[in-house]
Amino acid sequence: MKLRNPWGSFEWKGDWSDNSECWTDQAKKQVGLTTADDGSFWIDYEEFRQYYDQISICEINDNYVFSCMN
Repeated sequence: MKLRNPWGSFEWKGDWSDNSECWTDQAKKQVGLTTADDGSFWIDYEEFRQYYDQISICEINDNYVFSCMN
């Protein structure tokens, strides 16, 4: 699973993380893996279930314009 921490203050460090030895060159290319500290990371589904008990699902849209009225 690919997850994103929008605050960018934590990335998974286990299997399938940016620098994990699980990745082959072909797999890295197939998913477009980047090794930047950008808050996005990959994690095995079973480990996700073990370590996370809540998530928020959202859609990222680069063309979205946010406005707020107080």
